[in-house]
Amino acid sequence: LCLRWWPKLFGIQHCISAVVVLGLLEAGVWYWDLRVFNSRGSRNPVLYYLAILFAVCKRSFSYLLALVASLGWGITRPYLEASVGRRVRILACCFIVGDAVQQVVVPPRSTCESSWVIVALVFPVALLKSAV
Repeated sequence: LCLRWWPKLFGIQHCISAVVVLGLLEAGVWYWDLRVFNSRGSRNPVLYYLAILFAVCKRSFSYLLALVASLGWGITRPYLEASVGRRVRILACCFIVGDAVQQVVVPPRSTCESSWVIVALVFPVALLKSAV
């Protein structure tokens, strides 16, 4: 149905499709990474970082999609103002960099010896998430 009415779809519907595709790619790469990990006993670093890349992109894109939808893009107005778009892009860059560093340095369920590193990496990303 979407293929038939492709020119009539709004930009926000294309973005929602991109988030779904990123989620599918992330799940596939995590599956392949864990399958290799189960068979070899060690992780493939390329698959691990690729899975983190897809996870960060999906998370960032979905948060920013919620932000621009709440600003009215694709729902009540066809375009955002230039200054608003610039601020959204800056926020996106900060969020992607912060979340990627957090995912690489502080993996889930890690026992990091220095708690200040965790606070320094988790706190800014948590502030960005709460601001969105």
